[in-house]
Amino acid sequence: MAEAPRILLVDDEELNREYMAELLGERGYRVETAVDGLDALARLKAEPFDLLVTDLNMPRLDGLGLLRKLAEEGLEVSALLITAYGSVEAAVEALKLGALDFLEKPAHGGLGPRLQLAVEQALSRRQLLRRTRSLEVALEPGGEELVGKSATVELLRSKCRKLGPSQKTVLIRGETGTGKELVARAIHRYGPRAKRPFVAINCAAIDRQLLSSELFGHVRGAFTGAVSDRPGKFEAADGGTLFLDEIGEMDLELQARLLRVLETHEVERLGSNQPIRVDLRIVAATNRVLEQEIAAGRFREDLFHRLNIIALQTPALREIPEDIPLLAEHFLRRDPEGRGKRFTDAALTKLAGHRWPGNIRELRHVVEQAVFYAEGKQIDAEDITLPEPRGAALDFLDGGLTLAEIEREALVRRLAQCGGSRRRAARGPCRAASSRRR
Repeated sequence: MAEAPRILLVDDEELNREYMAELLGERGYRVETAVDGLDALARLKAEPFDLLVTDLNMPRLDGLGLLRKLAEEGLEVSALLITAYGSVEAAVEALKLGALDFLEKPAHGGLGPRLQLAVEQALSRRQLLRRTRSLEVALEPGGEELVGKSATVELLRSKCRKLGPSQKTVLIRGETGTGKELVARAIHRYGPRAKRPFVAINCAAIDRQLLSSELFGHVRGAFTGAVSDRPGKFEAADGGTLFLDEIGEMDLELQARLLRVLETHEVERLGSNQPIRVDLRIVAATNRVLEQEIAAGRFREDLFHRLNIIALQTPALREIPEDIPLLAEHFLRRDPEGRGKRFTDAALTKLAGHRWPGNIRELRHVVEQAVFYAEGKQIDAEDITLPEPRGAALDFLDGGLTLAEIEREALVRRLAQCGGSRRRAARGPCRAASSRRR
């Protein structure tokens, strides 16, 4: 049997607080109270609630101020705002800050039935929003936004938006686990092909012969086992985007055929000499240094230049430690078993202090594991098992710093690497940028 929803009721007037708590308790809700916005903020940071019901006018921190603080902290809380001094401006501001509803107290009593109905409707809307989000995730696994507030991620997000409407070929470079497919999906989503297919294929995960058939398709009798005609990924992506992950693993023969597709916009199925016209955008990705692969004779230079028209670099987690808590919270919200759970500050600091050689993918696995092992509503530092380090730790993270201090130190070091230039630092890690120029 599901537990009754937990409600945090905030009002600085004791009689009002007790009256509303009794009303909601009669409906079977589990109600807890706070005396003002600061008290409520501390409670919401410490434990999860299904609904926040808060008065508008309070000392120390009022209702709107509480909603602003929750937004700044990145805490998603369904809220219902109540006031005896209603105004259009306050209502609009509350809704902008994420409140589900705005309820004005009547001048002469009669709040009870209205409050009970408003709470019931707010909880229903909250449940509907959560179901909608779950469906969106199920229908479009890669549809989420790029997560992060660092200058590096903000710039990457901006570039994806700018690239979306264009038809230029894009090469995404970055270490394993840094979200290269997520970037490719973002480019697709921001462009005119968004409602057309996004087709992804990992060139390293498929045998060479099978990869040729997967990409170009085949006709009946083209090889043993080809019992019928079959279109390939190029045709499947017609009108949309084809994402070629780990393009550096493709053999030279297939590279030549891919180059021809880029030049002619035509494909030929295996066993056929009949060209098929395709209209698609190519986005490729690699964790290899393709310039070195060219020098070693393993990658065609002409194909590299056709793919590298626009180059993007996905950052390693060690380059954006300030985004690690945001990513951890993001993975927690997306985990069905993580609903209602919350990281403590100690847990987030522990996550932010790790070097993460496996990058975002490794962080996600650690969060999923922590969700499984955490027994209560809070995930603390001892619930987190970090993977064994495969490189030197970031020395400034060894001194028990707070998250704010970690972010500040990361920014200071980024500026130092970029010779004190804020403009260069905002573009991302300067060492990575210089390596791309070579």
